[in-house]
Amino acid sequence: MNNNNNIKVNLSSGERHSVMDVIDMTKKISGKEINYEIVERRPGDPAELYASSDLASEALHWKPKYSDLKTLIESTWNVYNK
Repeated sequence: MNNNNNIKVNLSSGERHSVMDVIDMTKKISGKEINYEIVERRPGDPAELYASSDLASEALHWKPKYSDLKTLIESTWNVYNK
Protein backbone atom coordinates (compact mmCIF):
# COMPACT_ATOMS: atom_id res chain seq x y z
CA MET A 1 0.00 0.00 0.00
CA ASN A 2 1.47 3.32 -1.04
CA ASN A 3 -0.35 6.19 0.61
CA ASN A 4 1.34 9.57 0.59
CA ASN A 5 -0.89 10.72 3.46
CA ASN A 6 0.95 8.53 5.96
CA ILE A 7 3.17 10.19 8.53
CA LYS A 8 5.59 8.72 11.03
CA VAL A 9 5.45 10.04 14.57
CA ASN A 10 7.30 9.33 17.79
CA LEU A 11 5.37 8.68 20.96
CA SER A 12 7.16 9.56 24.16
CA SER A 13 6.57 10.69 27.70
CA GLY A 14 8.65 13.79 27.11
CA GLU A 15 11.11 12.70 29.79
CA ARG A 16 14.68 11.54 29.15
CA HIS A 17 15.85 8.28 30.71
CA SER A 18 18.99 6.24 30.23
CA VAL A 19 18.92 2.54 29.48
CA MET A 20 20.29 2.02 33.01
CA ASP A 21 17.36 4.02 34.43
CA VAL A 22 14.98 1.65 32.67
CA ILE A 23 16.89 -1.46 33.78
CA ASP A 24 17.08 -0.29 37.40
CA MET A 25 13.39 0.63 37.58
CA THR A 26 12.35 -2.63 35.91
CA LYS A 27 14.41 -4.58 38.45
CA LYS A 28 12.71 -2.71 41.31
CA ILE A 29 9.20 -3.24 39.98
CA SER A 30 9.63 -6.85 38.87
CA GLY A 31 11.77 -7.97 41.78
CA LYS A 32 13.86 -9.86 39.22
CA GLU A 33 17.48 -9.62 38.16
CA ILE A 34 18.10 -8.51 34.61
CA ASN A 35 21.14 -9.79 32.78
CA TYR A 36 22.86 -7.13 30.74
CA GLU A 37 26.28 -6.33 29.40
CA ILE A 38 27.83 -2.91 29.02
CA VAL A 39 29.85 -2.71 25.82
CA GLU A 40 31.73 -0.03 23.92
CA ARG A 41 29.69 2.24 21.71
CA ARG A 42 29.96 1.26 18.06
CA PRO A 43 31.36 3.70 15.51
CA GLY A 44 28.55 5.98 14.42
CA ASP A 45 26.35 5.32 17.47
CA PRO A 46 25.04 8.57 18.93
CA ALA A 47 25.90 9.43 22.52
CA GLU A 48 22.21 9.79 23.35
CA LEU A 49 18.83 9.45 21.69
CA TYR A 50 15.45 10.68 22.77
CA ALA A 51 12.07 10.97 21.12
CA SER A 52 9.95 14.06 20.77
CA SER A 53 6.21 13.52 20.48
CA ASP A 54 5.59 17.11 19.32
CA LEU A 55 4.41 15.97 15.88
CA ALA A 56 2.02 13.42 17.43
CA SER A 57 0.66 16.16 19.66
CA GLU A 58 0.19 18.58 16.78
CA ALA A 59 -1.07 16.20 14.09
CA LEU A 60 -3.03 13.72 16.20
CA HIS A 61 -3.80 15.76 19.33
CA TRP A 62 -2.06 12.95 21.23
CA LYS A 63 -0.66 13.29 24.71
CA PRO A 64 0.86 10.61 26.93
CA LYS A 65 -1.40 9.02 29.53
CA TYR A 66 1.59 8.42 31.80
CA SER A 67 4.81 10.39 31.97
CA ASP A 68 6.90 9.11 34.87
CA LEU A 69 9.14 6.10 34.31
CA LYS A 70 7.89 4.18 37.35
CA THR A 71 4.25 4.35 36.22
CA LEU A 72 5.15 3.49 32.62
CA ILE A 73 7.03 0.35 33.64
CA GLU A 74 4.49 -0.66 36.30
CA SER A 75 1.59 -0.40 33.85
CA THR A 76 3.45 -2.45 31.24
CA TRP A 77 4.52 -5.02 33.84
CA ASN A 78 0.93 -5.37 35.05
CA VAL A 79 -0.43 -5.91 31.53
CA TYR A 80 1.97 -8.77 30.88
CA ASN A 81 1.60 -10.34 34.32
CA LYS A 82 -2.17 -10.62 34.74
